[in-house]
Amino acid sequence: MCKALPIGFLVLTLITQAVASAEPWPAHWPLLRQGETPPETAKIELVSVVTPDILEIIVQSGFVVPGRQEPLQPTDEVELAKGKKGARMARWVWQDGKAVMLDYKAVRRDGEHLGYLVESHELVTIASHVTPGSRIDYAKAAQPATYAISSNDDPSFSAPVTPTAVHIKLKPNGCASGKTVERCKIYLKLPQALTSGKTYHITLGLQTDRTELAWTFDPRSTRSEAVHANQVGYAPDDPYKRAYLSIWLGTGGAYEYARELLGEGFELIEDKTGRTVYRGTILQTKGKDDVEFLGATTSKQDGRKPISKDYARTAVYALDFSDFNTPGVYRALVPSLGTSFPFRIDVDVWIDAFRVSMQGILSQRNGIDLPDDALGGYVTGGSSFDSRTGQKFVQLTVAPNGTAERERNDNYVELIESGQLEKFGKPVWGGYKDAGDWDAHTHHLRVADYLTALYDYFPAYFKDLPLHLPSEERQNNIPDVLLQSAIRAFDWTCTQTDTPDKAAALDLYRATGHQKYLKSFNNHGIRYGQSVEYLLLPSDATDEKTRNGCLEQVENMSRICEVAIQNAYNQLIKGGSKAYHGYLSTPETGGNGLVRLYRLRPEKKYHVALLQSVNYCLGANPDNATYTTGLGSRYPHFGLHVDAMRTGQPEPPGLTIFGPYDPSMGYLFCWWVEGYTRTGRQMLPDFKTWPVHEVYPDIGVWAPVCEYTMHQTLAGMAQHLGMLSAISPGAKPGKWAIRQHKRIP
Repeated sequence: MCKALPIGFLVLTLITQAVASAEPWPAHWPLLRQGETPPETAKIELVSVVTPDILEIIVQSGFVVPGRQEPLQPTDEVELAKGKKGARMARWVWQDGKAVMLDYKAVRRDGEHLGYLVESHELVTIASHVTPGSRIDYAKAAQPATYAISSNDDPSFSAPVTPTAVHIKLKPNGCASGKTVERCKIYLKLPQALTSGKTYHITLGLQTDRTELAWTFDPRSTRSEAVHANQVGYAPDDPYKRAYLSIWLGTGGAYEYARELLGEGFELIEDKTGRTVYRGTILQTKGKDDVEFLGATTSKQDGRKPISKDYARTAVYALDFSDFNTPGVYRALVPSLGTSFPFRIDVDVWIDAFRVSMQGILSQRNGIDLPDDALGGYVTGGSSFDSRTGQKFVQLTVAPNGTAERERNDNYVELIESGQLEKFGKPVWGGYKDAGDWDAHTHHLRVADYLTALYDYFPAYFKDLPLHLPSEERQNNIPDVLLQSAIRAFDWTCTQTDTPDKAAALDLYRATGHQKYLKSFNNHGIRYGQSVEYLLLPSDATDEKTRNGCLEQVENMSRICEVAIQNAYNQLIKGGSKAYHGYLSTPETGGNGLVRLYRLRPEKKYHVALLQSVNYCLGANPDNATYTTGLGSRYPHFGLHVDAMRTGQPEPPGLTIFGPYDPSMGYLFCWWVEGYTRTGRQMLPDFKTWPVHEVYPDIGVWAPVCEYTMHQTLAGMAQHLGMLSAISPGAKPGKWAIRQHKRIP
């Protein structure tokens, strides 16, 4: 007899999580704070070295003034909103049990347009906007004559020197009202290498906050964009710890480092003192023009053949320190260049990261009021299904046709006008918001599947892991009637079909021990996840033929470990996925094969594979960014989160966005992006020539890049981080604090 799972505890604890950070929200470069005075010029964000003779200057060109919502004033003027050429602005809403079209209403204050009215809340939504006059001249930025470098203590620069060449890498990193702001990386190729310890005087003929500056080249205290590290860190006993060295120079193309620099090796230094604690060898993982392997095509006509291409478009080198295990905060240092962002080595690294990811899942819950401290300072608008848009969720009585946004929207109108679409009597409560918008789907059940699997694998660990819940849920005990309802539903399914759901059969067997549920389980049509769960059952409860079929699937899954040695940044990508929608930002592209594999076979090589699956996502990539809000030093701040856009708040922590996009796929969703922001035209060089790893414009409105979903990104990231926290020796699940790095340019 199998022991029944404590379902009430499981659901209460793992699907309603988060612990809040008491620290203030970190500053964001392109996104200004509410009330902050907009800069009048562009700002120099960083001066560093990416090769011994190439100086990099990063300029933030333009800023976003956040939008906001404020109460409607008695003296405000309200009028019907008009679009271009006086077109009507309206939307379908449910009113008195039927669909009606309501006009948007504009608000004027002191004779000037202020924003749009949210009638149900008597609020005015004021749009964000881009600052005027804070941009640089990009054509001028590309001219060597724009710059001069001199030094009083380096004889090679005793007289002012102009660069021999200038390379530019430009892409948007913010968006508001159809306009973008950009991060411009300027690479100055100098006639001589810079010398450590010397001070240089740099003159820029650009409209920046500093046109002249003194800069001391101190590699131990200067971050270099060429050094990439996981910004979350590692547990001391993790068997895989690795940073990377690489640079793609934009209009200057690929770069391969000289043997002399590589021969120096790399160091780990203490973040505060700069003291060296470890030295290692630099190993090349990809040559300048080598191709690499990440996944497979998704075309059945091509037979899902492997794709080999140059994803990085430059040479890449590994800085491996897997044998270093002393707790502390460190940076990876390449002595001739500079350091990475800081990262921690600590037993609680993965617990802290797991809790942040769980805050993201909590932020997507529908129909609950969240505590003020639940989301690290993000303030919700009351019940989240009623948000500050004034809209409510309703259950549709007929499914719309089409999968694309525009196709579905057109079909909604057709269904409403034909009378086929009716509203259920009550607003829908519960579930999860799908993404940055608020629609809910049945495939969000993957979240429950992934999180309850964690509890099932490590019940003692997660039982002791304190999580922050709404007050009424802390006292809630979900009754056993839920289990009985599941049994009745399964029995009903058996009367309707000869092939009842295998996953349900497994879960009910494990919960009740009744052999009848395994009778429906065989090796026909079995999925990989079900194979692992079946193999975890006592051998005397299973049959040999089915076990052999399950083992074959497990062996096929184990080959994913071979992918990491075939690409530059040692990524583990689930084959058959497209290079967008979480292909590079989410462990295993949102799958959980490795989590289940390690549970079945807790071997070192699969622990390594789990770490490889998150290392790139958490900052060991050429963008030097994590793809989850609130994790690391540089993370997304313009994801497609509609509530944050409307209220002008930094986005809630724990949202893992889709991330980098393969431009060879074409301009997917071009009507969202090209017609709205002309993003591709704002990138230099042409975005189609960029490395896949760096095609991530942080602009919010490009859905395949900047959005996220519960089932594709949030669930997968949370489960992998939770798994790593559970298998880290010495982790303390009772510890509350989340450590968020101070945001660094």
